[in-house]
Amino acid sequence: MSNPSFPDDPEEIENEIASAQQRLSFIQRNIRITALQLAQNPNNTLFLYEQANRQEDLQECLKLLQDLQAHKTQIAGNQTLHASVTLLYTHLPTSVLEFYKPQRTPLVQFKIVNQTKHPIKFILQSEIEDYSDLCTQGETVPASTEKTFPQLPLLKLDKLKKLRGPTKATIHTHIKEVTHETEYPDRPEDFEIEFMPRNEIRWAVPDATDTTRYIPLLEHIAAWITPHAEAVEQALRIAADYHQLSFDGYAHQSNPELVRNQVKAIFLALKDKIRLAFVPEPFTIGSHDDKVRQIIRLPAETLQHRSGNCIEQTVLYTSLIEAANLQPVIVLTTDHAFVGWKIHTDTDSYEFLETTIASHASFEEVSLRGTKRYQDLVRDQWFSRPAFDPAGFASLLDIKALHDEGIYRQE
Repeated sequence: MSNPSFPDDPEEIENEIASAQQRLSFIQRNIRITALQLAQNPNNTLFLYEQANRQEDLQECLKLLQDLQAHKTQIAGNQTLHASVTLLYTHLPTSVLEFYKPQRTPLVQFKIVNQTKHPIKFILQSEIEDYSDLCTQGETVPASTEKTFPQLPLLKLDKLKKLRGPTKATIHTHIKEVTHETEYPDRPEDFEIEFMPRNEIRWAVPDATDTTRYIPLLEHIAAWITPHAEAVEQALRIAADYHQLSFDGYAHQSNPELVRNQVKAIFLALKDKIRLAFVPEPFTIGSHDDKVRQIIRLPAETLQHRSGNCIEQTVLYTSLIEAANLQPVIVLTTDHAFVGWKIHTDTDSYEFLETTIASHASFEEVSLRGTKRYQDLVRDQWFSRPAFDPAGFASLLDIKALHDEGIYRQE
């Protein structure tokens, strides 16, 4: 327990310790002198009395020094300064990194615990070697305060767009403490990270305010919708020629059947002319390592291979529907994805397709199956559940709205 009679200022307590040590030396010297006197006069009562008093003084001084050292240790414990940095995630999706923001999706987080009685200024830095600029921010942490500071270095996007395969990199971090115009030694720390291929999506990142939780990034699937890709435009021309149909979007607002016919033309072209096949590869969405990342072919790749799993067929159909001047939507669930479209512009009424059965079913069957799946999800309230709910969840994404927000692939 702290002695209230001792000062709390570190400099003052050091002065008291020095004074007590000086007194201890004086007492020990007097004890030696008295011992010599007693050796010459062993029966001298005065010397015996002085020796007993000085031994008592010695014990009191030793006890005082012990208490002062304990108080000094407690002061140091109460006035410590801790600085650390945490890497929040290791895999960065190159295809959508331009949509990452320091406050929502930071890469590192600095933590400062200032238990001193004075505000302390810090300079916090991070840099991904070869792939970002140096990020530097100055922060002052008040006395007796703990604060965290998220940071995401400014990425060199042009360089990242040239990466095609997984690429390892190093992020350097530095914490500099600057107090009373004195700069203390750096506390550097390096972390290994990996840039993901441009056809791999990340569904979530840890929440910087609570790393036991995750921030869903489902909306980034909009970057896989590429209506202006050459292969998509060519597929749409095949559909137009095959059915002698003009894709004029919502030119006839009052007639959903005309809108449906345009989607049907896309469906039949993919089924009969391109012969798109469904591949039952696994598809899962989650916040943990085994579900947080997913390879998803771009529409051009799916057209080239003439096959795809549920999410790859969904992004292909979505790209073609948007290229036809319609407004597509995507429904994502825990383990499935399917496509839909608005029957009018800017409405909440939709129709859907279950494309996984497209190779052996009619358009009407595929549409009926997709619409029923959506209605079942609404009935069971899956859309009201948060992303990654263990009981299952569903999310409806308005692709036009997301593209208008800027979530669009710039190749």
